[in-house]
Amino acid sequence: MTNPFTTDDIKVNVGDLIYYELKVYNPNSYALVDVVATEIFEELLSFIEIISIDTGTLTTESGNLTWTIPIIPANTEY
Repeated sequence: MTNPFTTDDIKVNVGDLIYYELKVYNPNSYALVDVVATEIFEELLSFIEIISIDTGTLTTESGNLTWTIPIIPANTEY
C-alpha cells in the first residue's frame, strides 16, 4: 500500500475530506518528556474526528489540535 499523505499542494473542493497526518520525532540521544505538539487548522477547514494516535492524548479546541505526549524515547517518531 502506498502512503496516502503528501506534502505537495493539492486541489480540493468544498465538502472534500482531507486526511491529516501529524508526526513528531525526537532525534536526540535522550528522551523528551511532557511534549506538546500543536497544529492550527486553516479557518476554511473543519475538524471531524481523530482516527488514531500511537501514544498520549489528542484534543481539539477552537480549530487547534493539541497532542500531549508523556515521553518520546530517543530516536523515536510517533
